[in-house]
Amino acid sequence: ASTLPLTEIEEILLWTELRSEERHAYDEDRAERERIREEVLARKRQEEERREEEEIKRLRKLLVHKAQPVRHYKPTVINPSDRPLTVPKTPKWNVRTRKLGLSIAPTH
Repeated sequence: ASTLPLTEIEEILLWTELRSEERHAYDEDRAERERIREEVLARKRQEEERREEEEIKRLRKLLVHKAQPVRHYKPTVINPSDRPLTVPKTPKWNVRTRKLGLSIAPTH
């Protein structure tokens, strides 16, 4: 048997374990930030939908036809004219003649 003391076993800290713990903490933090961001977006979306519904209600209320009252004007009085009635006259058409001297317009 040996006279040397027994070797004490020390805890070995591997960088992969430390990196794994840091990454786990980072992933949890990132997941929390993402969850908060999603909540904010959901609230904004709900607020926008609520605003759009209110706007639609307001526009529909404006578009409802409301009857206008009949306006009463003073009656119009028609005075007879002292001018004579117009006597109709046949217009004088500009009649062009052809080379042979025939007229285009019918004769009466």
